[in-house]
Amino acid sequence: MKRTERDRDILVTLATRLRFLALCQAASWWQSPSAAQSARRRLAQLEAEGMVVLSRVHAEPLLELRAPIVAWVPGHPAPDFRAVSNTLNSRWPAVAPAALTVYRASRTTNNRFGGPGRLAPLSADQITHDLHVSEVYVQLRRTDPATASAWIGEDVLGKAGYRMKDPDAIVRRPDGSEIAIEFGGRYDKQRVEEFHQDCERRSRPYELW
Repeated sequence: MKRTERDRDILVTLATRLRFLALCQAASWWQSPSAAQSARRRLAQLEAEGMVVLSRVHAEPLLELRAPIVAWVPGHPAPDFRAVSNTLNSRWPAVAPAALTVYRASRTTNNRFGGPGRLAPLSADQITHDLHVSEVYVQLRRTDPATASAWIGEDVLGKAGYRMKDPDAIVRRPDGSEIAIEFGGRYDKQRVEEFHQDCERRSRPYELW
């Protein structure tokens, strides 16, 4: 199969930016009424070539993410951690998890494009969180392509160190400046505060979605 620039973009994204993409998220690479069908067909071809791995998972419904809950920069006051936690927790609907299809980079793709050396396990506790990290990326790709192209995923960054919070992603701009990207699940006040304090210690701006 002849590869397109879109194929390469999807493969690079899965290798270096995200742990996986749901089919509905991958469809955003196509701008047509039949985007979902086109995405399914193309990803099936990439799967047949050993470039992506298809999995069926259960996750909570995707939230609509239009903008970060908090966008903080060094020197500005800290947010109200309790208020942020309340906002994060209040947005989850009381809906049972549902099955959906996700695609991951294969080992071949990771090796070719600089992804992690192994496939990250699909942890039930992490699936909903990681899908929303992908949703943040997809939203930025629509609204701010330059930021999306500078996105580096957590698994590529590696561990930050003992008692240091690993953000879900880092946006590393050409001038060397960085912004931490974090999706806030059902974070309590302490977890929000700890994330903020870690970024504050490093003088690192962040967006908490």
